[in-house]
Amino acid sequence: TLAMSKKSVHNQKKKATPRTVRNVQREPFFFQRLIMKTPCFSEEELLGNHLSYREKFKSLFPNQFESEISRLSNTAISQELRTSNAYREIINNILNQLNNKKLHELILHQLISLERKTPSIDPHHVLTLDKDQYKTYDILCNSWGPETAGKYPYFFLTGSAGTGKSYLLHMIVNFLKSKRINYLVIAPTGVAAQNVGGNTIHSALKIRQTNSYYETLSIHNQNTKDSLRKIEAIIIEEISMVSSNLFSFMSNMFGSLHSNSKIFGGIPVLLIGDLFQLPPINTHHAFYSPV
Repeated sequence: TLAMSKKSVHNQKKKATPRTVRNVQREPFFFQRLIMKTPCFSEEELLGNHLSYREKFKSLFPNQFESEISRLSNTAISQELRTSNAYREIINNILNQLNNKKLHELILHQLISLERKTPSIDPHHVLTLDKDQYKTYDILCNSWGPETAGKYPYFFLTGSAGTGKSYLLHMIVNFLKSKRINYLVIAPTGVAAQNVGGNTIHSALKIRQTNSYYETLSIHNQNTKDSLRKIEAIIIEEISMVSSNLFSFMSNMFGSLHSNSKIFGGIPVLLIGDLFQLPPINTHHAFYSPV
C-alpha cells in the first residue's frame, strides 16, 4: 500500500489514477519481447489499454509468462539454497572442533538464527514480484523523484509483516544504484539498519539527543556537510519507531544544509514501515510531525 505526503495527496486529487511517467527502461524485458512479437506503430499502440508492458505481455502470452516467472523463481531459490548450505557448512567445520556437544548445539542454533537472507539484486527478478508489488515498484521507479523533475518527492510504503517491504526496498536500492543516484538508507535501530544494509539515523547524520532537544555534529565537519549535501534520495526504514520530534529535526537539518525551507530540503524521501508495529518510546509517531 502506498500513501503520499499531504502535498502529493493534494496534487493527486486532480487525477483519477497516480501519474506515471511511462519509461520503457523500467520494463525492458517485456517491452523487447512485445515489439518482437506484436506489430505496432507506436509505444501507445503497443501498450493498448494496459497499465504496464508486463500486463500486456501476460494477457497475450500467458503460458510463456508463467514459464519465465517460474524459471526465474527457481533460479533465485537455488541460489539462496546454495548460499545457505555454504554458510552452514562453514559453521559446522568451525564448531566440530568443540568437544562439548551441548555448547556445539547452542552456538550452532544461535549462528543459524543470525543468517541473513539477502534478496537477489538481479534486475530480472523484478519479474517475480506479485501484482501489487510490481505496481508499487513501477510507481516508485517512475514517479518518485524531485519536484524539479516533475515528480512526487514523498512516498510512504506500508504493509503488515511478510508483505515484502524489505524485498521491495532492496529492489528500489538496486534501481537507485543502476541510475547512479546518491542515496541514503537509515533506520532508528542498529538491527533494523543492518537488515536493510543501511546505517542508524544517529550515526549517519551525527545526531545526539539531550534531555530536551536534538543536535547534529555534522555542522562542525565540512566533509560531513558536503557528503550529506550530495544525497539525492533518502529511505527511512521502520518509520513507526521514529518520533515526531526526530523526524522534524531531520527534515529541518536537510533544509538547513540546502538553505531552504522545503521538507527535507526538497530531497525525495521514501518512508517504509508498519504503524501497527513497535512505536517510538514515550513519544508520538513521526506522522504527528508538522512536516
